[in-house]
Amino acid sequence: MSDMDEGQVKAVIEFLGSFLTISSQPKELTDLSDGVIMFEALSEISLDHFDPSTIGRDLGDNWALKLSNLRKLVRNLEEFYHDVLQKDADFESISLVIPEIAKNSDPEGIMAIFELIAAAAVTCDDKAVFIERMRDTMEHDSMAELQYILQDVLSRITDYDAENAAGDGDDDADSLVFEGEESRDAMASPTKLFSSHIEGDNSEMNEVVKDRD
Repeated sequence: MSDMDEGQVKAVIEFLGSFLTISSQPKELTDLSDGVIMFEALSEISLDHFDPSTIGRDLGDNWALKLSNLRKLVRNLEEFYHDVLQKDADFESISLVIPEIAKNSDPEGIMAIFELIAAAAVTCDDKAVFIERMRDTMEHDSMAELQYILQDVLSRITDYDAENAAGDGDDDADSLVFEGEESRDAMASPTKLFSSHIEGDNSEMNEVVKDRD
């Protein structure tokens, strides 16, 4: 994702702030450059893959230690995608920008990792819990921004073939998110993503999405 604006950053901060396992509330994108908050958020999704006791903390400006955290985060995230979600993404490209995140808090690199965290939250077994919490804690404009972020990343996620260690590019990863009795192969629009988890009139959210267009 490129050309980030304040609305997108606000959505990232509010989304990560909704996780019960984070030790501190992020205030800006650079707060994520050491990987700690993102790793802690992922621990609520899968403690088996993201044990927060295994990463370094209070790293200050030590970019080498930040690098170690971020590499572990991305490596474990890739394993979670492959082993649990049975999905794949461009983890190789993300790995290449990790040094820039550790040294200079590269915003696009941070966003690339965040996108996969958000996608994991809305496609894991406990997705209903996370989606409902987003609805309860995030502002409507931030929810609209998050929907666009998710639409973008889900369109780039593919099926993971464990035998060939390659995804099937023909299968759109929007199928990860479904509503009601639809299967994992059903397509999902950004508004539909949250519709089954939002009670009452959704007109305000739709208006925000319309304005964003």
